[in-house]
Amino acid sequence: MANNEYKASQIKVLEGLEPVRKRPGMYIGSTDSKGLHHLAREILDNAVDEAIAGFGHTIQLFHNKTPENYHQIVTGKDETFGDEEIIVVDNGRGIPVDMHVSGVSALEVVLTKLHAGGKFEETAYQALAVCTVWVVVPSMLCQLLCR
Repeated sequence: MANNEYKASQIKVLEGLEPVRKRPGMYIGSTDSKGLHHLAREILDNAVDEAIAGFGHTIQLFHNKTPENYHQIVTGKDETFGDEEIIVVDNGRGIPVDMHVSGVSALEVVLTKLHAGGKFEETAYQALAVCTVWVVVPSMLCQLLCR
């Protein structure tokens, strides 16, 4: 007979980016092409925020079917990641690369820490939505970026 007791020792706290890796669907809805499109929207939203705030005027979105050997050419490894890629290109300010108070570059902070960003304070700009996982989740789930 199974033990039906539920105790505090069974509660697990996922730290850092572990929840994204363990349950990506919680962050992007699914792990199929709809999830890929959600990842692209996260990045696209930031480009739109930059443009609306006057820090960019061009946004390009590319959706490609990738050739069979594309990932081997890009990564140098014989691995398969899927047959779609979405690329967002804009001329906004980009991500700061100077040192953050945490002791690492601001780029590393926004690519590796959930709920880190410049949209919390009015000193950056007023965003349409304060999305604090905007690039962390795509960077954790995008196999090419993580290489």
